[in-house]
Amino acid sequence: TQINSIAGSLAPARSEAIKTGSVVTVCASSDAATCNVTTWESGWIVFTDKDKDNVIDSGTDNLIKIQGALNGGTTLRLSNYDDAGIFQFLPDGSSRDRDLSGASVATFTLCNKEGEETKAKAVNVNFIGRPTRAEDNGGNNIVEDVTGITDAEDVTCP
Repeated sequence: TQINSIAGSLAPARSEAIKTGSVVTVCASSDAATCNVTTWESGWIVFTDKDKDNVIDSGTDNLIKIQGALNGGTTLRLSNYDDAGIFQFLPDGSSRDRDLSGASVATFTLCNKEGEETKAKAVNVNFIGRPTRAEDNGGNNIVEDVTGITDAEDVTCP
């Protein structure tokens, strides 16, 4: 359910960017109003970000979604991305590198405790901005990150 929460925020964020022709920001937020943390399990917000400043500006930006904190000691981290608390979609649906150099790939990794074992699940976002659930391509019961390289880039929990 928790991994579906992030996937269920990324796909509509990308669609909204394409539909409105503006940047849409998805960012970690502990107060449901600002991009103020890098720990995604604190919750996150999704909003149109016309001036690309990672701030919801009244009158120009629209809040699309608020996701509350995840429970049960779960962690959610963004990897393969320059600013771990902020993720953006461009008007063409691609994801934006924080240094403004172009499209970027990313992996959102969810770690939760199941008995004595910590299990990793992930959502990958490719170069064109399409989010997909990470899969086990190597047959080792470990999902691969967005690079898709079997075994070399396994999604793991700390």
